[in-house]
Amino acid sequence: MNEPTAISTYFKEAMTENRNLTEKQKQILEASLSLFAEKGFANTTTADIAEKAGVAEGTVYKRYANKQELLVAIIEPFRDSILPRMANDFGKTRVNLPVNTLREFLTNVVSDRMHFVMGNLSVIKVMMEAILYHPELRINLVGTGAKSIESIFGPAITQLKAKHLIADIPNDMVFQIIVSNFLGALYRAFLGLPARDVDEQVTYIVDALDRGLRPSI
Repeated sequence: MNEPTAISTYFKEAMTENRNLTEKQKQILEASLSLFAEKGFANTTTADIAEKAGVAEGTVYKRYANKQELLVAIIEPFRDSILPRMANDFGKTRVNLPVNTLREFLTNVVSDRMHFVMGNLSVIKVMMEAILYHPELRINLVGTGAKSIESIFGPAITQLKAKHLIADIPNDMVFQIIVSNFLGALYRAFLGLPARDVDEQVTYIVDALDRGLRPSI
């Protein structure tokens, strides 16, 4: 299985395509995301950002009043383009593959997303910090994410139901059950609980979901 595309790659693509930003703004935002992920928001200074972006510190302040504005500016592309693109790629490469069993579907989805989550933990922490302290971002970002999840999972779940491969429960509850396992993986990582091999976690999660979502005989 090919490794999922890194969030930083999607971000760089979004910066390249955004014609509303100057080149210096793009450099500043890319540097900010990289440093926030590497050092943490609190431990990153505007001097650090300016140095990594290759601009004067005054240039950073000229375009963004403070780090909070930078954080908001970093998250906006996720709402506008990155999350929908990520969902579309995930749907094409994993969710909408032809399968003959529920376990095959779950393995495709869980393995891909677990490797994605574990490979992008530092950037995900930046995103979670942003939505934690900015309610308006949380509403917009979560809303976009929910629509993206529904758009890719809805048809796949409906097809599984048509084949009698999954329990006949509401689609939104299927999403909730599956997504909660990824949130559990994030919870484990963020709290610094003892690490487990990703593939080992995938096996346990797939086993649990297969038993819970399988149609009753």
